[in-house]
Amino acid sequence: MIYKLSKSSLYFLLFSFVFICCASFVLFFNDKFYIHTYLNQFHTVFFDLFFSIITHFGDGLFSLFCFVIFFFINKRIALIILITFLFSSLITQGLKNFVFDECMRPYHYIENHNLKVPLVDGVEMHSRHSFPSGHTTSVFALFTLFSLFLKKRRYAVVLFISCLLISFSRIYLSQHFLEDVLAGSLVGICSALFIHIILYDKLNSFNQSIKFR
Repeated sequence: MIYKLSKSSLYFLLFSFVFICCASFVLFFNDKFYIHTYLNQFHTVFFDLFFSIITHFGDGLFSLFCFVIFFFINKRIALIILITFLFSSLITQGLKNFVFDECMRPYHYIENHNLKVPLVDGVEMHSRHSFPSGHTTSVFALFTLFSLFLKKRRYAVVLFISCLLISFSRIYLSQHFLEDVLAGSLVGICSALFIHIILYDKLNSFNQSIKFR
């Protein structure tokens, strides 16, 4: 059976590809500390509150919440959300804790190497296990799945902008560098596509698609 992508997923993946290319270009020509300092010069009270709230949508608990919700709506989709979350988390946590366990977060350099960026009050800071970003992995994995399930192109724009904002919140809050976010997006997208392709036949054998008008 030929694997087909929905229009929404095609646009979502196109937007993501552009983001990945742009981020890679910026990282190739600039130091990660310079990038982080530059991106953190736009702090305001509103953005402090905004990004400290939306960052939680990248938490694994939000993916599990979506699994529970869809379990009562469409068990097929719920199962794919759960498997994708577990698979992507396994990769990210493995990389964080065993391969790149010495990669330090921005806060380490703020505290010990005079990296001058503002911090947001009330946000718990971490120093280690920076690469890749777990929140970015989770949100890109989840929203890539949503783009695959939804058919309309307009959803791709909403999903991608949401991913971008949630991912940027990790930089704004000095929890991660741009390179961490870039790696997290790649892991999330690839994990979602991999799991969806493997389970495609089973998905296609049930006429339970959720349709939005």
